[in-house]
Amino acid sequence: LGGISSLAISADGSRIYVTGTRDNTLVAFSRDTNTGLLTFLQVQKNTVNGIAGLGGATSVAVTHNIASPTNIYVASSTDNAITVFRRDPTQGELIFVGTYQNGVANITGMINVYGVTVSPDDRHVYAAIRGGVVALTRDLNTGALTFQGTYTGKATGISGFSGAPLAIKPDGSE
Repeated sequence: LGGISSLAISADGSRIYVTGTRDNTLVAFSRDTNTGLLTFLQVQKNTVNGIAGLGGATSVAVTHNIASPTNIYVASSTDNAITVFRRDPTQGELIFVGTYQNGVANITGMINVYGVTVSPDDRHVYAAIRGGVVALTRDLNTGALTFQGTYTGKATGISGFSGAPLAIKPDGSE
């Protein structure tokens, strides 16, 4: 967990996910919901066992709806990507779904991704990039992403987009 940069708790409170920027990792812990005690479960590392897109893992976000499949999204500043994992509902282990990277599958402007968040309705994923935001639509069944667009200060005429944190109101309105 060299260079811990972000952590997220699953909607049911039973898992914690942590990114290691220097080690290019995503680490999963189970969490006792009564005591808060953590138990190491698994580590996913960039370029190991076919995992791609965790270079400079900077941020992690988890879907909100406990009734649907749980997906974990990791922002990568080095790989200019968002990497997707699915939590196996019975064993709890992380399963690599795929990587969405700048310059691949018509994705543009997703450079130096340092933040990621999931909308409260789980329908969208947003990536914070230097000077803007990338919007993606999320498949509610698979967790797969579809690129919607890149919104930068230059394109919108809005200043102050440089290095700002990314957040969505709980009701999803902003």
